[in-house]
Amino acid sequence: MTLAECPAGAHLRVLGVAVEPAVRLRLREIGVHDGALLRLTRRGPFGGRVVAVGASRVALDAATARLVHVEPLPV
Repeated sequence: MTLAECPAGAHLRVLGVAVEPAVRLRLREIGVHDGALLRLTRRGPFGGRVVAVGASRVALDAATARLVHVEPLPV
């Protein structure tokens, strides 16, 4: 499942990020990496997503959200 497919409010674990190395490095810097725990806080009207990473909020565009593979976690 990808981040783009998840409902708002979902608690998730990142399984992998299928992007080029430079983008992967930037995502890692903001906390979106293999094993990271996220909460999808908002689904944007054009496919963007806002995720909570710890106490921070990170906005991802639709294309990137489709490349972040996640698994849902029990609440």
